[in-house]
Amino acid sequence: MLPNFLELLLLSALICCGSRAAIGAKKNPWWSLQFYIATNDGREGEDCLLNQNDFYCLSGFMTDSYINRSNSGSVNRARPRLTRDSQGARFNQLINNKGWGGSGLSMTIRFKESLWKMLNWVQLYAGQKKEGEEIERCCQMQLEKYYKYGLRFGYTSEEYLEQLINVADDGRVLNYVEARFVNTLCLNIITYVGFGSKTEHLKIKSPWNKQNMDYALAVRNQGEKGSNTSNQIFKIKEVNLQRDLTFALFKKHFICRGQQWLCMNY
Repeated sequence: MLPNFLELLLLSALICCGSRAAIGAKKNPWWSLQFYIATNDGREGEDCLLNQNDFYCLSGFMTDSYINRSNSGSVNRARPRLTRDSQGARFNQLINNKGWGGSGLSMTIRFKESLWKMLNWVQLYAGQKKEGEEIERCCQMQLEKYYKYGLRFGYTSEEYLEQLINVADDGRVLNYVEARFVNTLCLNIITYVGFGSKTEHLKIKSPWNKQNMDYALAVRNQGEKGSNTSNQIFKIKEVNLQRDLTFALFKKHFICRGQQWLCMNY
């Protein structure tokens, strides 16, 4: 029996609109809030340290889907289409504002500096610096991160920035690591970390680390820029990285010391 006209019309609507409704939604969404460690082991980490950040620099919020983390758990939903021009302009306005707050946002707070500085979210040198060379610390890199991981999946500018501000102990786990092997210490010094959704296998991506060797997370003494001295070193077996390097530990020794206001609100 042939389907009637109404059935064909409904089927066509599902085919045309189904992909749009599914934008940003995945069965097992992945997300990760990622940070550079302020350290002399690695060019970005060294530049972070010299850029007046003793503990860490924010890399960004990475994801492959729209995730609503405002409540417990991760909830996906269909997202409306957003325009690049309007959201880009709004994004630049927000990260250069000396404060955060307004209708629908998690908090209202005023700063002495722009939001991007209060998040330690700065453009870092990826290569060797030349004498006297300067780069724009904000805001092209930050905007590109938003376009790639935010706008692409339907996040408004406010929603994406909320992901950077939200450092709640919500069950997130270590899901990304970069490290550099130091021969004199016989350790892989961690230079970059990401915490977020649970994954079956921890992703360790670095051409400079050494397999089957212990890892170390070095916490600096505040104010010792350019020094190799650390007040504490967390030595971790490779097989125990995801278990022992918790977000609570990183938050306490890095985020709360680097930007205390984040921990006062989350």
